[in-house]
Amino acid sequence: LIGSSFLLLSVASALCAVVYGPGLSGPFLFDDPENFAPLRLWLDGQISWQTAVFGDQPLWLARPLAMASFLVSAALGQGDAFHFKLGNLLIHIACGLLGWQLLRRLLEQEPRFAAKANVVAAVLAGLWMLHPINVSTVLYAVQRMAQLSTLFALAAVWTYVLARRQLAEGENRSALIKLFLVFPVLLALGLFSKENAAVAPALCLVIE
Repeated sequence: LIGSSFLLLSVASALCAVVYGPGLSGPFLFDDPENFAPLRLWLDGQISWQTAVFGDQPLWLARPLAMASFLVSAALGQGDAFHFKLGNLLIHIACGLLGWQLLRRLLEQEPRFAAKANVVAAVLAGLWMLHPINVSTVLYAVQRMAQLSTLFALAAVWTYVLARRQLAEGENRSALIKLFLVFPVLLALGLFSKENAAVAPALCLVIE
């Protein structure tokens, strides 16, 4: 089943590359230029990278992690839209893989799905990766902020689920490290990408 899951997700990832490929060469959209103006100033040597990443806003509003990732994309492609959208596509696929792991762990708790949890989770994650609803996020460059917050929120919830199982199995030390060190760090990284990540604790409550 693990081999089948890997094959399904590999196919889904490859299809994502094929489906999104033509859109990667598209232009910046809507408020992309406004949000990326500091990056252009940085490329032109007019401001420091610290100013481009943190701006003049409070830390919790600056979304520095997302801006730092944009800085890397700008440096790789000298500000062209392709590298921004390619980065979004890679993060989208990473979210799909994390979603697969999270779903797999949750389905293992349900007797009806436990035996096929891997494959069922892979199918669901693959369908999500290819769902048209995600097009406007992947190909709208500035939406990487939402993507990164989702990535870290998924990682935080996955960490919670792993820790919860370890608590049930008596592995208290490892579980506590995940709950009180790894989870808060992942949550903070999500919040530094976009405030959407604040839903992670609520998702853990729903799972509980």
